[in-house]
Amino acid sequence: MMGGRSSFADRPRNGGGARARKARKITLAHDTTVQQGFSVIMRIGVHHLVSNQNAVLNGGGIECLHQMRVALRRLNAALTLFADVIASPRARRIGDDLKWLGSVLGRARDWDVFATGSLKTARRDGTAKLAYESVEQAASAQRLVAHRRVERAIDSARYRSFIRAMNSWLSDDQWRQGVEPDIGAVLEEPLAEVSRAWLRRSARKVRKAGKHVRHLTPKKRHRLRIAAKQLRYDSDSLASLYAAKRVRRYLSALRNLQDVLGDLNDLAVARRLVRVAKRRDRSAVDARLAMAAERRLKALRPAWRAFREVRSFWD
Repeated sequence: MMGGRSSFADRPRNGGGARARKARKITLAHDTTVQQGFSVIMRIGVHHLVSNQNAVLNGGGIECLHQMRVALRRLNAALTLFADVIASPRARRIGDDLKWLGSVLGRARDWDVFATGSLKTARRDGTAKLAYESVEQAASAQRLVAHRRVERAIDSARYRSFIRAMNSWLSDDQWRQGVEPDIGAVLEEPLAEVSRAWLRRSARKVRKAGKHVRHLTPKKRHRLRIAAKQLRYDSDSLASLYAAKRVRRYLSALRNLQDVLGDLNDLAVARRLVRVAKRRDRSAVDARLAMAAERRLKALRPAWRAFREVRSFWD
């Protein structure tokens, strides 16, 4: 790790003169081919990732970490969306590195959300001051460890090799090497036509995961959240190929569903992290988090119904 740097877990949200950078908008022409679309989407994702890496290491705060994590999720989602036409050993290696880095950043992000969101919710709900402060102290130590792991990961030879490999893979469409020969014709087809089937498949997975949504176990709700997230990234990536008004209406319902599922997941993670904190008086905090989850759960069924009723924008 670079010397003399304090962990960004202790820095202001966007301190140190660095700032978080969001992804550039993906704009695809209607005649964009599958090959062109994949290249554009992946390059924007890589730019989003690397444009936040130095900010993370130089005082950008937790929002820069969040943006790096969003970039990783978008890149992973693109690999999944285009999986039928890019499958190769190099693609699998890229995917493995994305998952490695995503895991490291994800643990730090969990502690960020816990410390800056979930714990504050518990305290606002009237949790005893001493119990809150005890858990908060333990969480701060865990959060610091997680952020230092992020810094080491971004400073590592593996990360630098990963970025070089991904840039090389995307350069001059080298990713086509190793792809099955019969895929070549599909790569030249209009993405607007090919992507309809991909979006239908992604939406079917969400509908299947959300069956009997009111009675889903936490584990099955997690699966629904992951499926909805994939559909959201697929829709964002391909939105410019379809009618804007219909896309906006669909994404509005999907985002609302994601918000509810995301909140429930944050609260579930918070309860797990409370246990990790290993404080004898943690039960009061856990009880308040459980109550908050029960309240938020009431919003899931209406959000699911609204999503099921909205018309897809690709048909």
